[in-house]
Amino acid sequence: MGRTLIYIPKMFDRGEFKKLTGTIPEDFDEVSEEFWNYIEEKLKALSGNVQRVYCKESLDDMKKILETSEGNWEYKIIRRLVEGGADLTTVEDPLLVAETEAWLEMMEISDDQGASELFKDGMREMDEYVVKRIDQTLEDGEIGVLIIDPGSKLSFPEDVRVVKMCRFDPEDYLKRWKTKLKLR
Repeated sequence: MGRTLIYIPKMFDRGEFKKLTGTIPEDFDEVSEEFWNYIEEKLKALSGNVQRVYCKESLDDMKKILETSEGNWEYKIIRRLVEGGADLTTVEDPLLVAETEAWLEMMEISDDQGASELFKDGMREMDEYVVKRIDQTLEDGEIGVLIIDPGSKLSFPEDVRVVKMCRFDPEDYLKRWKTKLKLR
């Protein structure tokens, strides 16, 4: 039967986008809504058939977020999947996250190439950990959903059928906006 993973590169929220570019495009809200509406519509077809939703937060944190977060598209979708019977499974190692964030802070305060290389190594290790957790937990015949940062570089085992679900790639939207800013 096989294992299936619905891979969704997460659309940036306003804060993330502004941090990356310094500004927000006029069409950002419309484009973001189009992105998440598309995801929501596609996932309706799988209603009740998704066994796992993979999240980056700890399970306790995610349960709190799902109880209180009303406006965030990502969490609304995760909440619906969980209400439809999917189990939450965390895919992040808190120690790797803390280490990588520390290297990022070092990069922000200095031009140290060593910190940059260690940050890249940390990002690669975090991506490998995500793949490892999914490989360990997604059973034969199951469908899982992963909503993850669009810059993640994930390489799954051959026996996991990966279906990328997105109306457009959020990374492309970000790159187009950066290009427009440079041409101004």
